[in-house]
Amino acid sequence: MDDDKRTRKALAKLEKIVRHFERRYGPGDRRTLNARTTLAHEYHAADRTAEGIAMLEQAAADSERLNGPDHGSTLNARMNLAFGFRETGETGEIIPALEQIAADSERIFGPGHEETLTPRLILALTYRENGRPGEAIPVLEQLVADRERITGLDPKDTWSAQGYLALSYLEAGHADEAIAIFEQIAPEVERFVSPYTLSTLSRLDVAPLYAAAGRTDEAIAAAKWGADDLEYRCGPDDELTVAARTLLAQLQAARQGS
Repeated sequence: MDDDKRTRKALAKLEKIVRHFERRYGPGDRRTLNARTTLAHEYHAADRTAEGIAMLEQAAADSERLNGPDHGSTLNARMNLAFGFRETGETGEIIPALEQIAADSERIFGPGHEETLTPRLILALTYRENGRPGEAIPVLEQLVADRERITGLDPKDTWSAQGYLALSYLEAGHADEAIAIFEQIAPEVERFVSPYTLSTLSRLDVAPLYAAAGRTDEAIAAAKWGADDLEYRCGPDDELTVAARTLLAQLQAARQGS
């Protein structure tokens, strides 16, 4: 069986499942909405993007009509539609959609709820992907503040948000602010996780920032720490180790040339 035939057969099976769920559970049921989302993604993978977007638009409209605009299923359906636009590269559609979803989520669930934090993170990342780090910064600053304020959240998610904030600062030309965040992350990660995990990558991330700020000695020290750790954990021939050693060599050459 060729690939096209297999794809058509898989889509026909998913279409049958969607119709069954619509009849049994109704078009606004979470199971039906999830099945429609799966089918929409498969349409996109099969280069039937228009059908995928139409499916997601219908799912969002049905959920809003049957469940109400503030229902969690409706917000999820709208988020899936935004992701559908993202897959098609229609940034003119996705950013306004994500801005509205983030605002609605905060209004419905409050600023510290996970249903609010996730859309805000996705909005910030989308700003960055589209060359708008200045707009990502206030979203991420508030996200980090909320995560630090709320107890019981996974600290790794907070560190990730801080890392994205640092990168946004860097992309917006604020290297000192980016460095300060990375310097804050590394000891926290070492204390709560291990000095041989995320902190290694944090130090390798901060090394070019030090270099960009003219702090060459600190850049080399951070790169050497990360490279030595990766060689210890992964071996000298590992891809990450080789990349770290290359970064270190570049920083050392820059100091010799200055």
